[in-house]
Amino acid sequence: MGYVYSFCRRSDEWNKKSKCKTESNKEEVNMTKQVKLVVDGTEYDMPVLESSLGRPVLDVSAVSKAGFWTYDPGFMATAPVESALTYIDGDKGELLHRGYAIDDLADNADYLEVCYALLYGDLPTQEQKDAFYARVNNHMPVHDQLRKFFEGFRRDAHPMAIMIGVVGALSAFLPQSFGHL
Repeated sequence: MGYVYSFCRRSDEWNKKSKCKTESNKEEVNMTKQVKLVVDGTEYDMPVLESSLGRPVLDVSAVSKAGFWTYDPGFMATAPVESALTYIDGDKGELLHRGYAIDDLADNADYLEVCYALLYGDLPTQEQKDAFYARVNNHMPVHDQLRKFFEGFRRDAHPMAIMIGVVGALSAFLPQSFGHL
């Protein structure tokens, strides 16, 4: 048994802000389709996995059990990960995040709406958006000691060096809230 993720796509109804909520529907799928690989008389079963978007996927993990590598020049027929976040079809020029076309998100959503969708599986309703923005805004003020940390760098310091130092220092400011935004 495996899982297929299906998502609501609002690209046609975006401006209406319709409530096309799917709760990231998780449908259980029976993987009865199999492909057999025969090497020197030994059979290896490889399940065919259904996807919510795009073509079915052949699970080739049995190939490594047979002692072989797979060869796919340029990863043209390889899905390197199972993702409920992103779907890419380079031939069609499609890039979806949580089922939403990236151009729709770029044109019609703001940064925090996309963050919400990536975290929770769908764009927020107005009530969810307001609550999420309030939580994010609660964590936005820069601590005075962090501001002083910036002052410790030379004026001609490289911005990447400053960023690395400051990001490392951030872990000392709210260690109790890791993963609890």
